[in-house]
Amino acid sequence: MYAATSREDPINLQSLLTHCDARVTPSPMCTAAARGFRNAAQHLLRNGALVDGIPSPYCVGIPIFRALQYNNEEVFQLLINSGADLSVRSSGTNVSTVLEVAALYRSSSKLIKKLLQEDGSYINMVSSKGLTIHYWAKHDSFIGRALQRDEIAPSLEAVRTYDVDHCDKRVLYSTILHILKSMRGCCTVRHHYGRAALSSSLIICGRSYYEYAAIFDEQGIALNNIVVQPYRCSNCSVSLDGFMRGTRYRCLNCIDTDLCADCYSSWQQSNGDMEFCKSHEFYETPRPCWYGLKEGTVTEDGKTLAELVSFLEDTFTMLLASEQRS
Repeated sequence: MYAATSREDPINLQSLLTHCDARVTPSPMCTAAARGFRNAAQHLLRNGALVDGIPSPYCVGIPIFRALQYNNEEVFQLLINSGADLSVRSSGTNVSTVLEVAALYRSSSKLIKKLLQEDGSYINMVSSKGLTIHYWAKHDSFIGRALQRDEIAPSLEAVRTYDVDHCDKRVLYSTILHILKSMRGCCTVRHHYGRAALSSSLIICGRSYYEYAAIFDEQGIALNNIVVQPYRCSNCSVSLDGFMRGTRYRCLNCIDTDLCADCYSSWQQSNGDMEFCKSHEFYETPRPCWYGLKEGTVTEDGKTLAELVSFLEDTFTMLLASEQRS
């Protein structure tokens, strides 16, 4: 976490730009929000910076998300006072609403309570996957832990208007189609902004789509014939560079829980009774069959990536049409 107290808070754009990293924060406003630079954020807002950031499929382009992710209360309050839109939603990432970000990244209880005390209508907002925060509070190990604290859970439950397992399939299918269409003509989707979100969205669609979710995960794991997973183990935080080598086990119930092979083995031996992911299911990437696939294909029956994208696009076009008629 960046701490505002550990760095000088710049008050002009020139000095702020020295702290920018386009890979992490695509705008000066997001840099100020992520690093807790309240003075810099105020200076930017006075000089025309957009309080809700720049249009982007990434949550890193949304200042309020960055302030929550790095637990910067002063910048968060400044953004709220400046009219930040708490219903803002990101479609190309695994977390797409303010409460999902706050809970997943362990924002302080104080920050989460502030969110709940703001206009309550957005709390029941359906995310880009068609789910509300109440779904994740029940099913996701880390989000549930953050939102089920004694002082938070009653407030969250008091404003719930949907069943905890509610899913708006029209929103879910629309998001999947949006990402699939953006993949048309791509030779590779290794660095595609929506690949991870597509995979997690397919998981929500049910067991028959788990294999397709694994296929899109596999598109980002091979480097020089070595399996390199750009994820950190949620249990042991293996590999300080944030990458795991070898097999990755992904939770089918949580937004963003991954285990390395050793921790998954421990999870199995505990009969699913570790601190997190109790009674959950996992799938592995790469699939065992991945090593034997013919070059240029992504499925055992020989489909190419382009053919799979086209097939799924046709499938979800029909599913969306069916939902819209019902």
